[in-house]
Amino acid sequence: MIETRDIVFDVAPAGRNTLRLVKARIPDGQIFEDQMDARRAGARNQFASRSVEHSGLDVPSVREHVHAELPRMAEEADARVAEPHAFCVPGTEPWPRPVTLPEVLDEAYAAIKQYIDITDEAAFACALWSAWTHVFDQFDVAPLLVLKSPVKRCGKTSLLTVLSKFVTRPIPTSNISPAALYRVVEEQRPTLLIDEADTWLPNNREARGIINCGHTRDTAFIIRNQHSRPQRFSSWCPKLIAGIGNLPGTIEDRAIIIPLDRKPRDVQVDRLTRKAKRKLEVIGRKFARWAADHAGALDSDAEPADIPPCLNDRAVDNWWPLFILADHAGGHWPRRAREAAAKLSGEEDLDEEDVGIRLLAAIREILPSLPATDFIPTSDLLKALHVSDEWSSFGKGGRPISARAMAEILRSFNIKPVKTAWNRGYCRESLEQAFRKYLAASPEQSAIAPYPAANDDGKTTYDDDIKHHNEAAAEANSCIGRDGDRAGSHDCCTAKTVRAEEWGVKRKRPLSHSFHAAPATPFVGGPRYTVGFKSELDLRRSGEKDEKLSIFDAIKQRLIKEMNQSERDPCTARTRTTHFRPSGCGCRNLAQTKRRR
Repeated sequence: MIETRDIVFDVAPAGRNTLRLVKARIPDGQIFEDQMDARRAGARNQFASRSVEHSGLDVPSVREHVHAELPRMAEEADARVAEPHAFCVPGTEPWPRPVTLPEVLDEAYAAIKQYIDITDEAAFACALWSAWTHVFDQFDVAPLLVLKSPVKRCGKTSLLTVLSKFVTRPIPTSNISPAALYRVVEEQRPTLLIDEADTWLPNNREARGIINCGHTRDTAFIIRNQHSRPQRFSSWCPKLIAGIGNLPGTIEDRAIIIPLDRKPRDVQVDRLTRKAKRKLEVIGRKFARWAADHAGALDSDAEPADIPPCLNDRAVDNWWPLFILADHAGGHWPRRAREAAAKLSGEEDLDEEDVGIRLLAAIREILPSLPATDFIPTSDLLKALHVSDEWSSFGKGGRPISARAMAEILRSFNIKPVKTAWNRGYCRESLEQAFRKYLAASPEQSAIAPYPAANDDGKTTYDDDIKHHNEAAAEANSCIGRDGDRAGSHDCCTAKTVRAEEWGVKRKRPLSHSFHAAPATPFVGGPRYTVGFKSELDLRRSGEKDEKLSIFDAIKQRLIKEMNQSERDPCTARTRTTHFRPSGCGCRNLAQTKRRR
């Protein structure tokens, strides 16, 4: 009689879709096989029912036997497959004798220069970063070390191999999936040495996000769903990345970048043989011995002094642990560390990876060549940009940058186009505010000098504008008689009597006006003038009956042009109406008067 316990199961490892081949061998010679997910109870019930259809066995007892055996056998099959590929990173065995940090750092620097053609600053940075990997858990920032070269055969892999002998618990890899990335960090807490990053990292947004979040201890976590329950994985560990060309900007911003170039033919370095690698391992063991003996005495909360001013905030964060190690080592290392930081991470004039920063820099460069007005037409900007090689082929198919593309880029800096009745463009002040925030200071002076003198924060106040305007108005009025005729002279202009018709001003009814012109406060965009008037009532009260106008001949045409422009230039009109109203002279803005008419 056949019993349930006589049924024998063969379970294969799971495939990519979690299905596996399961065979049931019944003693009467029957063999039943099926593709199933052995982890699901429903699939096991169906398998048990179908396997004993023609054997006459009790289905409930077979189901119980299947539920007891298949899950266990499935786990054993998966473990047999995974076991040959599993690995455990051993810790670095410390050197048997005590060592000092400056001694080991000097040895590491000399070894790097012996086998790699590299600058002194880069070698100092690599030595300090290698020492930091042995005590990285005492800091809150984990700077990436990026080895970057323009082309192949520049020594990236050789330098990575040298540093792999210095760092703690190294795991070299040339490609890694996002899941493997956070799982290996969670289980091993290694020093990841990622080579050939240019072949996969720029197009792998998930992997970039995991690497980026591991820059600081507080954010170095990834949440994943495991068996219908959220589980947290760590991404906190030292990481070295090597590749050709520029890596994504978010990666490089969190990194100390080591530039590598192809070695000249007349420069000779030692070959990295097996014997040489065994000698390099001694330096790594000495770093491990120093960390075991002195890591507790390291003041990770210290605040390094004399930080190079050319470092931006992110660069200071990256170099902070290395400054602390250099100060702890003493000797020439504090000075060498700061020289290396200034050389390798000193702030550039612009971020070449950011198209918005490049566009702002290009606009700032061409702005002095455009008319000195507050309103800059889009067509003028595009015409000037299309002269450069980059923006003349920026669009699809090598077409020049368009007005829409420029607006989309500038909108990220809160610079929005202004629409008028005749044109569309940008306010100069909005552009200059973005220049001050996102671009490094220009070595050249601005083409437009500030006037009046700026206060401490670099801006002119309303009181300054009014004070200067009143002084200019009083000076101009002293040169012009109240009767509208010439009553004096001016340094740069001569007064002239003109009739209202010469202005082209259409009036609904005849009114007597006594116009006088006075220079108003110049502002960004060039000098401006204010034209005031006295009403008919004022003129009759003072006995002035004629319709003659007195104005500076030299500025008459400029006033007419700017008066017309103020109607279509919201930047100029707003500034003129708000700020340039002289007090005590009974004057109003002519541009405002014309709009009311």
